[in-house]
Amino acid sequence: MYFSRIRRPISSALSEGNLPIQAGNIYEEHKFIWGLFPFDKEAERDFLYRRFDAEGFQQFFVVSNRKPLESLNSWEIAIKSYKPKIVIGTQLHFNLRVNPVVTKMPEGPGSKKRKREDVYMDALAKNKTVPEAERSTNAEILQACAFQWLSERSEQNGFAVSKGSVIVEGYQRFEITTKKDTNKITMGVIDYSGILTVTDSGLFNRTLCQGLGKSKSFGCGLMMIKKV
Repeated sequence: MYFSRIRRPISSALSEGNLPIQAGNIYEEHKFIWGLFPFDKEAERDFLYRRFDAEGFQQFFVVSNRKPLESLNSWEIAIKSYKPKIVIGTQLHFNLRVNPVVTKMPEGPGSKKRKREDVYMDALAKNKTVPEAERSTNAEILQACAFQWLSERSEQNGFAVSKGSVIVEGYQRFEITTKKDTNKITMGVIDYSGILTVTDSGLFNRTLCQGLGKSKSFGCGLMMIKKV
């Protein structure tokens, strides 16, 4: 596995006549990340990435099975081997963006038909069925459903979290439209930060390399960590 930082100053991109990849245009980001690797029409997605623009730089962090190209126009590419070895009990700061969904059976139990629902949109809809005087605020709903989604998946991914150690930073919705497809796909993402405790090193290392949740091709699922 490889961990890479790919960045370029926004000012230099503009001076060279290259427009920066617009923040929020996750289909263009997706295409750019694919272009970091040697062309292989048989290749399946074998990477995770997260965009972190900072201090005048467009910046992407990428975890991948294949080694990225070592030069790409005006981009700076720093690559290192990625072999996380984290023992049980380690506490880590984490930063995570996920596309949290719940799977439903719209035709009832036993149905083969499945439908994915955005966790936050689903929670908002449920809140509307509660008597008005008892309804939670949207902010309360986001905090509750986001933490529940993460907590329910923590054990199987090798870590533990508590409410006091997790910050739900926000929720955004993105539309994805490819050039070949006029249908728009809407995707909701939630950003987290906080502190976790590793409970199973094997499962946690798998999570670091394979990601968490859906939409991993579109900047979700990569858990960024550092020691407390």
